[in-house]
Amino acid sequence: SDLFPPERRPAALGVIAAVDTAGWMVGHVYGGALMRVFDDWRLLFWLNVPFGLIALALTWLALRRVVVSRAVGSFDWRGAVLISLSLTAFNIGMGAGAELGQTDFYGDRPGPPPYALPLTLASFVGLAAFIWVERRVRDPLLDLALFRQRAAVAASIVNVLIGFVLALAIANVPLFINTRLGLLYPTDPDILRRAAWETGLVLSALTLALALLAWPGGRLAGRFGERLPALIGLALATIGYLAMSSWQSDTDYWTMVVGLTLAGCGIGMALAPTASAIITAAGPDRRGAASALVIILRLIGMTAGVSTLTLWGVQRQDALRRAADPTMLMDFDRARMFLIDVAAQVVGETFLFAVAACALALAAAIWLPGRTFREAPE
Repeated sequence: SDLFPPERRPAALGVIAAVDTAGWMVGHVYGGALMRVFDDWRLLFWLNVPFGLIALALTWLALRRVVVSRAVGSFDWRGAVLISLSLTAFNIGMGAGAELGQTDFYGDRPGPPPYALPLTLASFVGLAAFIWVERRVRDPLLDLALFRQRAAVAASIVNVLIGFVLALAIANVPLFINTRLGLLYPTDPDILRRAAWETGLVLSALTLALALLAWPGGRLAGRFGERLPALIGLALATIGYLAMSSWQSDTDYWTMVVGLTLAGCGIGMALAPTASAIITAAGPDRRGAASALVIILRLIGMTAGVSTLTLWGVQRQDALRRAADPTMLMDFDRARMFLIDVAAQVVGETFLFAVAACALALAAAIWLPGRTFREAPE
């Protein structure tokens, strides 16, 4: 944002988004390859140690000669603590559905663990306290005046919904492939490694499309304004998720790839425009906070997406299983095909949540800036 004027900034943000999402693609594939070769998921986390050290060294080398100008004022420690507590409570509370899927898959517990609701409510209390402090502090962590601008509000809504639909795809594909292969080949000792490899390849259709379309989306935003590429992208994503909602128990990988590619292309086109709209609206002195806000909003959406899959999907699957004919479940072959059908139905219904989210994002994207670029004054 400091290096590029407003009309060139979306293309630069598109390059960053492309590199970022290309890493997602590589991660899925090498994760599947390592599982296939070594069969130890812990190795994937150990690899983050040398990669993190390399990234730290490269960051230091790239920034060591950059001139730093210290901002006037003091750091908002109260705001930082409050938003950290709020986000932590939100993630733990909303992520509690993972315990439901892990230990209560067959409905032994009627709902999520007891700490889920109090923590989620506490996160909203923390957010309210954060807003109260930010409205009164002299140097706020986040200048709430940003949200008086229609473009910033629209881009914020779109960013949350983009994170939501991304999480549903990234979580649903491994779940469906692993469930189907595990039930079809229950005696194959190599099935988990095979599932990890095939999941990585199928998911790369989403992440590769994201990476390839992020830069063109930024270029279009620089030429025509943020609204046009965001609308085109979100329309494509809606079509992609609608196609994914029709997955069946026997849907082949090529059919999955088509829907994932459409969704990835659409989301990729919308990444840079929505980031650019928030950063431009923030003005020169608030670009760092605005850039962080883009990522935070997207991750909040991803947390909500995973929670939808666990809190709703697990109980929906259990309800469908309980509605089955008990005599059918006594036959192993019929039972496993029935469970694959249930998994496909739940995955398809979950993707309908993504379709609805894309439609809401489309409505919000109408309020993004058009061709004229107006940077907020200093």
